[in-house]
Amino acid sequence: METPMSDLTALREAWEHEFCENGLRRGNCGCPRCLDDLLRRGVAHGIALAIVDVLLARLTQRRCVMLTEIPKMTEYDHGPKYAGQPGWCQPTQDGRLLKPLIRCNCGWYCGIGLHHVHADGTVTASFFHSADGPNGDPGRGCGWHVWLKLLDYDGGDFPPDAERKGGA
Repeated sequence: METPMSDLTALREAWEHEFCENGLRRGNCGCPRCLDDLLRRGVAHGIALAIVDVLLARLTQRRCVMLTEIPKMTEYDHGPKYAGQPGWCQPTQDGRLLKPLIRCNCGWYCGIGLHHVHADGTVTASFFHSADGPNGDPGRGCGWHVWLKLLDYDGGDFPPDAERKGGA
C-alpha cells in the first residue's frame, strides 16, 4: 500500500516549517540552541527528510513519465528512409512469439533484450539508441531516448533477458 502523495507532502511541509525563537528555520540561524538541537536530532531528521524526498520522487516520477507511443509496423523494412517512423514488430520462431523489435526514430531496428515488455505494451526501462557502450550500435546509434508504449500490443509479458543482464 502506497502512502498518498498529499500525506507525504504535508509531512515534508511540517518538517520544513520548524522555526527557532529567532524566527529563522531551526538549525539555520547559527544560535547555540539551534546548533545543539541540530547535532542532537540532525541525523535522524536528515534521514527522515531523505526518505520523504525519495518517496516523493518515486511517486511523482510514476505520474510524470511521458510515454512515447509507437505503432505496430505494417512495413517491416528498416534503414534511413524510415527515419521519423518509429514502430514495433513481434517476430515469431517455430510458432511462438518472441520479444518485440523496435524500429528506432532513426529508422534502424533495435533489440530490447535488457528491457521489460509488459503485457500492456509499456517498455521499461527507458529506450536509448546509443552508439557507445557494450550494448551500443556503432555507426547507427542516434541518441533517441524515450519511454516507450507499444500501441495495440497483445504479445504477452517479456521480462529482461537474464543472460544479457549477466544473471542465470
